[in-house]
Amino acid sequence: MVLSFRQAIKCLEAICQSEAFLPEVQVKARLRVSALLLEYTDNYDEAKIHLERTQLVLKRMPQSKTTLFWLQVKSGLGLVHEKLQGGTSRLQKQELTKGLEIALKDKTTLYEEELASV
Repeated sequence: MVLSFRQAIKCLEAICQSEAFLPEVQVKARLRVSALLLEYTDNYDEAKIHLERTQLVLKRMPQSKTTLFWLQVKSGLGLVHEKLQGGTSRLQKQELTKGLEIALKDKTTLYEEELASV
């Protein structure tokens, strides 16, 4: 059975609204909802709301578990801003690309870099 993106968004939003799931699960669900909204719809405001709510959940989580999520949220918010503004400057594109590259790094490497900088 193949789900449409609308069905996937409805399922993920049910996870987002439930208190029964761990914060990490809610964060992943909200990130996925925002990615689907950005990819398949013009509902950028709703994607932004999910990303902003993700930030609120991340603030309540231990910092050691949130670095990769923060990068994904910031990259997502950058994409929302780009869509709402109708384009990006060269500097914005460079920052988005850099953020996405960092977000795609292996978690272990990312945490090792964090520890080295402390």
